[in-house]
Amino acid sequence: MDGARPVVRPPTRAEGSGAPREPLWSGLFVLLTFASFLTSTSNQAATNLIPLSVDRLGGPPAFSGILVLVFSLAAILGRIVAGQLVDRRGRRWTLIAGSLAFFAGVAGPVLLPSVELLLLWRVWQGLGFAAVTTAAATMVADTLPRSRMSEGISYFGLGQSLSSAVGPSIGILLLGLGSISQAFAVVAVAVVVVVLIALSAKSPWDERRRGERAEGGAAPTGDRPARAFWRVFERTALPVFLVQFVASLGFSQYLNFLTLYGLRSGFERPGLFFTVAAIAMIVSRLGAARHLRRFSTAVLFPVIFGLGAASFAVVATASDEVVFISAGLLFGFAFGTFMPVMSVITVSLAPQSRWGAANAMNYLGGDIGIGLGGVLAGALIMAIPFSSLFWIGAALMVCACALALALIPRHALRGDQPSAG
Repeated sequence: MDGARPVVRPPTRAEGSGAPREPLWSGLFVLLTFASFLTSTSNQAATNLIPLSVDRLGGPPAFSGILVLVFSLAAILGRIVAGQLVDRRGRRWTLIAGSLAFFAGVAGPVLLPSVELLLLWRVWQGLGFAAVTTAAATMVADTLPRSRMSEGISYFGLGQSLSSAVGPSIGILLLGLGSISQAFAVVAVAVVVVVLIALSAKSPWDERRRGERAEGGAAPTGDRPARAFWRVFERTALPVFLVQFVASLGFSQYLNFLTLYGLRSGFERPGLFFTVAAIAMIVSRLGAARHLRRFSTAVLFPVIFGLGAASFAVVATASDEVVFISAGLLFGFAFGTFMPVMSVITVSLAPQSRWGAANAMNYLGGDIGIGLGGVLAGALIMAIPFSSLFWIGAALMVCACALALALIPRHALRGDQPSAG
């Protein structure tokens, strides 16, 4: 029936024995991967520029925390709206609108650099970033051959891993230009490239929808009537959302408090943890691209969350800086494999006509988990030993693993589950 989810089949024996494989590196795939890298790097740079901007513009330090919250709330709203727009208005339309909103957010401080207006610019940054990443991920999934979906999504995610390695450093280096306006101007130029890519990109899904409408047929809307709530949120992505949320509650301890914990523990360069982690993420994504489909979730999830829990345990007990930094390897391998696994599962379980809403829920679980995790940890840190935060992170890895094994089908990565309906 129209809108029924296509079965994503595993490679046949012929495909696995040297027969020509379907092409992966199309021009659109390369452009979207580059756009994802530029978007993530620009966002990382802008995020690192914000607290320094507040300081140079004479704002109170606490205002930086408010701006982090504003960005998170805007991104959450952006995910919900973008998920609907991607499926209803189109992938390309949402990508263009999101890139323009993101450009407004990073160009604003160039034209009107003031502490008060940073609130407005962070709203636009959050909305635009959420829309671009949701639309780009969905367009990429549309372009990939089913037999190479996990490989393509892993390569696509390399841009985000690279941005986590270079983005923060770029933000700091840009301040050497002399002013906040000049630093944001460079970021804005990078986002202009994203806008140009969005304008030039052609979505095969959008073109197919237009063709069906021109022939008088209804556009795919899924294979079941949905209640109002499930028109906004994709039902099949609920397990992915829950696992992402719990895992991100744990991973947020690293993003929010690891550097401070390292400094208080007497380590001189705790930031090297993230450099090592970024390298491990890149290596793990390259490995996932080639080998992900060979394993069931029953094997992958215990390995992923086992590495994550081990990294938290090493950080909590480390008395040597080298040991502390080496925990970044464990975290990088865990997180670098976890993200493409969840992305592949998201599109494997949902009908293609709902990939936008499904991808939005996947990202939304991470956004809410990281944001809420930072708030809860900030409250707990006053009542418990600092190292206990990381033991809580290890416990959350165990909980996320149990949830994943209970809620996500073992065959989800291989795409051989029966079609709904």
